[in-house]
Amino acid sequence: MKPGEPGQGKHLGTWSCWAPTMRQGSGCPTLLLALLGLLGTPAAHGDCGPPPRMAHSKPSVAEQPSSFPVGSRVTYTCLEGAIKIPGRVDMVQCLPGSRWSQLPEPCGLSCSTPTRLRFAALSEADETINFFPIGSTVSYVCHPGYENISESSPTSTCLENLMWSEVAEFECPFIPCEPPPVIANGQISSTQTEYVFGLAVTYTCDEGFSLIGSSMIYCTVDAESNGIWSGPAPECKGRCFLSLLTLFTLFLTPLPCELFLVSCQV
Repeated sequence: MKPGEPGQGKHLGTWSCWAPTMRQGSGCPTLLLALLGLLGTPAAHGDCGPPPRMAHSKPSVAEQPSSFPVGSRVTYTCLEGAIKIPGRVDMVQCLPGSRWSQLPEPCGLSCSTPTRLRFAALSEADETINFFPIGSTVSYVCHPGYENISESSPTSTCLENLMWSEVAEFECPFIPCEPPPVIANGQISSTQTEYVFGLAVTYTCDEGFSLIGSSMIYCTVDAESNGIWSGPAPECKGRCFLSLLTLFTLFLTPLPCELFLVSCQV
């Protein structure tokens, strides 16, 4: 091999831009300049483009730049009608490699607080929830005095119009009491035809009779959820008249029977 000639044999195909044989006008400097140009572009520095779009939220800053350097953070706010999903993060960050961090949708559509019912209350588990997406279901527990006659608890579902489905009241019918006891020489101040849990009745006596016992009883339930009255009905007994001639001349004072050890029942 003569001096100045290209190498042969096992070194065939290897070359260097700085070999003595490099001629003026070689493409190597052009290639190096192109590589340096690439290093100066935003992508090479790891910039991210616009932040990801969300269905129910948007970046909190109205004017967004076209690119974000690595480490930039963008916070999202909920669109009108949507609310923040509990436990979801609301921020993305530009990571090396020109990519945004993963961000599940931070906001969503939700029904309002479940309907309050006269005959049932939300279950303890559902009482702690404050986000109800479409399709979610809550369960109820019958109030004391109402009996669950179905095999499962009453439920309500968040519908597509963001309203709750109706809960059938027949699933928690009230537990009735028998009509209150009738008493002699008195009456019940109630015109009810049905006596349900919590309903109270009051007794009064006819003129000339005194009421012995509590004037009011109410419908409640026993340990087996049977309707019972809170106590026995009172009695109406006649009054005793005792002449106190030793104290008041020609004056009679009516006194209740319970003040004397005598029976005055009429």
